[in-house]
Amino acid sequence: MTFIRNASKVSFAALVACTVVGGQVSTASAADNLIMNGSFEAGTNLKDGGWGTYDSITGWKATAGGKIEVQRGAAGKAYDGKNLVELDSHNYNKGIETLGIFQDLATTIGKTYSFSFAYSPRINVQAADNVFEALAGNVFKQTIQAGKGGKQTDWKLFSTQFVANSTTTRIQFNDKGIRNTTLGAFIDDVQVQAVPEPTALLGLSVAGLSLLARKKKRQAV
Repeated sequence: MTFIRNASKVSFAALVACTVVGGQVSTASAADNLIMNGSFEAGTNLKDGGWGTYDSITGWKATAGGKIEVQRGAAGKAYDGKNLVELDSHNYNKGIETLGIFQDLATTIGKTYSFSFAYSPRINVQAADNVFEALAGNVFKQTIQAGKGGKQTDWKLFSTQFVANSTTTRIQFNDKGIRNTTLGAFIDDVQVQAVPEPTALLGLSVAGLSLLARKKKRQAV
């Protein structure tokens, strides 16, 4: 079920485009993304074909002793924009237990959030290396097998929902492939969005449609 706004006919700003996902009404606009720099385009100044490792970039931090490896077409094409992150980075402390990246978000306890991202195996790398873990605070945790890498990136989308149990929720990705190879899965286009209350969105949409009907009735008189 989809509600569509026609801006040329309806001036009612609260009538928003929305879709029903997993039994809940959810907005589809990336403008509502709570993640800062979800496609890793900011904070690196990389040139095409380049890559680098960082303790932090805009919005993101590396786990203790780790690095964030951002690539710009160095070993495959990004899903969104030009940059992507390879989770098994170069230049990290080989003795650390967890190699990952994270971002802390302000969340509302009891509120539902959508969590999505794109992932791909690293090109020409065995499946055992292309394994990683995605977490949302302590309410969501899943290990993902990206598969064996081919001659080019093979992006897939992952999407789920979680209910926040804290005013701060950490979104984190950890490498779970073979240790110390500096080869691992890619991620890109990370998004977290608050899921609107279904009844509230339905009410706004009905109100907007009613306004349109009244406008057409006045024009017909």
